[in-house]
Amino acid sequence: MTPSAALGTGAPVEVLPGVPLVCPRCRAAHAGHVSVHALALASGALDGDGVLACTNTACGRRYPVLAGVPIVFANPAAWTKTEAAVALARRAPVETLDALFATLADDEPSQRSRELVSTYTASHWSAGADPLSLLPPGWWEAAGRIPRVVELGCGAGRVALEHARRGAHALGVDVSAPLLFTPSELARTGTTAFDRRVAGRRYTREAIAVLALKTDRARFLCADALDPPLPPACAEAVVALNVLDNVPVPANLLAQADALLVPGGLLALSSPYAWRSGIVEEGERLEGGVLPADPADALVAVLKGALGERLPLDYEILHDARRVPWRLERDARSAMTFEVHVVLARKRR
Repeated sequence: MTPSAALGTGAPVEVLPGVPLVCPRCRAAHAGHVSVHALALASGALDGDGVLACTNTACGRRYPVLAGVPIVFANPAAWTKTEAAVALARRAPVETLDALFATLADDEPSQRSRELVSTYTASHWSAGADPLSLLPPGWWEAAGRIPRVVELGCGAGRVALEHARRGAHALGVDVSAPLLFTPSELARTGTTAFDRRVAGRRYTREAIAVLALKTDRARFLCADALDPPLPPACAEAVVALNVLDNVPVPANLLAQADALLVPGGLLALSSPYAWRSGIVEEGERLEGGVLPADPADALVAVLKGALGERLPLDYEILHDARRVPWRLERDARSAMTFEVHVVLARKRR
């Protein structure tokens, strides 16, 4: 490999029209500065396995691409500990994986990751799954007129792929690369498969074939929704469905979504507000204090600027539905049903 290739000095990798991937390490190192450094392909292929590298010669940080999914974190160590084993084992037969994971306790990170991949993939793609219903009425009729959509916490990617099918350019962002392999392969080929949890540590491989979703308008990115490696004002719509209660600081997720939106852009949110210690930091739940006690009221207040200088948002509320059903399938024998709050808002400035 030549030194120039190792540094990623080729054309910047675009994940949406006119939107390059940027190096989160450089951005973190130069907080407060406007300049960002793009990532370029250093080796391999963007639609297969490869390596991206920062174009900043003072940085040179390299990021892997697995099965068409770039994995871009400022500090990848935590991801590697919890997700890498599941990601790298993706091509093994399901019986091999069952044997590999059989001796791991249920709360081991790799075991938990495999279970969550099954849960969220089934909740997007199994018969009867309907994540599209979490968007407000009229959204899908207008989706083709939205040039660029970023979905934070996209899970198994059905919503992002539906945006692409209807004519938008869509980017799905999630912290789990194994989850993203499913929609990434569907976008390339129209077919894929995933390991669905039957019970306990037993899985079965299920095929998904939706040829109508084969598209070059959707891409998927493994990254932190609280630190997405994207430039500001890069999307006309940002979607974050059932993510607010799955990040340490929900206000930071709203700040990132706002930063990605152009003025006049649309923000679609949903949440069951299923706060859990160890996931959401204490004192960061959107309820009480300077905010209303009801988290649905609190979210609307935050979007209207209730947090002041900490989070100076200014949105017009276009839709506010308080009890929309959403089913999360844990395995073939059990599921949980939530009533989620769905909000659509327009950024005023």
